Amino acid sequence: MTLRYWILLLYVTSALYANLRGRVRFGLLRSLTDFTVLLAPLNAVLYLASRVRPRPYLAPQAFPDLALLTQHWREIRDEALRLNESATSVPRPTTTTSASTRSFAPAGSAST
Repeated sequence: MTLRYWILLLYVTSALYANLRGRVRFGLLRSLTDFTVLLAPLNAVLYLASRVRPRPYLAPQAFPDLALLTQHWREIRDEALRLNESATSVPRPTTTTSASTRSFAPAGSAST
């Protein structure tokens, strides 16, 4: 076989792998026109080289830094509620010369 057939075989195999690896699948037309078919070789390499197991839910032990959030979630929630109660509305900009100000404040709402 020539090189182009090997490349085509690799592409088709990786596209099938990307499409058949889960339980829920798109229809045939959507599968053929979706971006996952275009990126299937890259997707297959990244998926096979990943150290994360292919399970729908990850074990909390895989993320030891989240234990701190789990232990103090009530304190974090209470602080967020206090901040929400004491918050005032966002002050209106005095000028609308920057692009970020124009995109943030609705038209006509800035005090001039």
